[in-house]
Amino acid sequence: DNALEAEPNDEPATATPFTAPAALNGVLGTVGDVDHFVFSGKKGQVLDIRVHGRKLRSPIDSVLAIAKKGGGRLAGNDDSNGPDSYIRQTIPDDGEYVISIVDQLKKGGADYVYRIEVSNPEPQLTVSTPAEQIMLGTGAMAVSVPKGGRQAILIQGSRTDFGGDVQFSIDGLPPGVEVEIPPLAAGQALVPILFTAKPDAAPAGALVEVVGKSVDPNVKVKSHFNTSTSFVLAPNNNGIVMWSRSVDRLAVAATEEAPFALEIVQPKVPLVRGGQMALKVRAIRKPDFKAAIAVLLPWNPPGVGSGGGVSIPEGQDEAVIPVNADGGAELKTWKIVANGTGTGPGGPVMVSSQLADLTIAAPYVGLTFQNASVEQGKETDLAVTVAKNVDFPGEATVTLIGLPNKATTDVHKITKDSTDL
Repeated sequence: DNALEAEPNDEPATATPFTAPAALNGVLGTVGDVDHFVFSGKKGQVLDIRVHGRKLRSPIDSVLAIAKKGGGRLAGNDDSNGPDSYIRQTIPDDGEYVISIVDQLKKGGADYVYRIEVSNPEPQLTVSTPAEQIMLGTGAMAVSVPKGGRQAILIQGSRTDFGGDVQFSIDGLPPGVEVEIPPLAAGQALVPILFTAKPDAAPAGALVEVVGKSVDPNVKVKSHFNTSTSFVLAPNNNGIVMWSRSVDRLAVAATEEAPFALEIVQPKVPLVRGGQMALKVRAIRKPDFKAAIAVLLPWNPPGVGSGGGVSIPEGQDEAVIPVNADGGAELKTWKIVANGTGTGPGGPVMVSSQLADLTIAAPYVGLTFQNASVEQGKETDLAVTVAKNVDFPGEATVTLIGLPNKATTDVHKITKDSTDL
């Protein structure tokens, strides 16, 4: 419901009445104008009170407050998200409460319009593309999918008043373009999604809706896409945005064929906590494309690092990305993707690999030993205790590294049944 301010309402005693939840609409019509609204609140009632002013192109720089009528102020806010104000308030007792709004500089006029939405909190999901993608060159402004090829971007989901896994969906893609979207894991804000264009896809573009929902069918979530599209960045100034607009849809286009494709060689073993992996990435080049290709993982699972990327040298087809996991990396199979950028006849072009599986596992074995010493020219035994964590097939080799100069030892083998060596 909408409540329109009724002057005079410059004082709490003459506040415009309304019943929450509602939208309060008005104008700070004169210099120094203050508008008040009054409602009956119930003890324990939780309300979101949000001003829409500057985002509606009003010049207002709002200051918002809520107070118990005849009592003290409960809360106030100037700038919550930009110049517009926001308060979440739990009503302490049954009674009448007053919401007030004023311009921070006490300005006013016919165009100082505002809307205050007083609502009950409910699960919401804001979907966007993270601004860092602009600097990474991973298509924050638009998704450009070469026909017969792939492009991945990161999607960000900001949850409010709910948790758990989220599943995104996209409708209205250009003909011949498909998308693969892994779930956004609980506790995570980013997930890579992969667009693929069929080999016969005609060049075309579309502005698509990106929405998300909780994987729990009992949790109903309001979802909307809102991202900042940056058109002009400050030159040589660390990507500072000079001109941007917020948009509610994502631009996706099927484009001409790329001069190369990229794929991750699917790892056959997991990446263990505290361990490392050499992740191989392969380029499939057109016969006349020889240029170097810069390769990186635009997103790493939590607890996993992959450095700043590597290069597939000019004329070569493979590179290895060193990947490591810390001791707290979540034990789970994640979807990862590699992006590769090379310069073709028309300038830089970026393509993506498939979504590959990266499994994080506990170490198969634990090896412990006590300090030992040996005299020059002699031998000694070093007793190692083997603690098996996971069954594994066949044999594993155990190497002692970091020996002093001119000290040597042999490589030993163990099986899942070994307890010492």
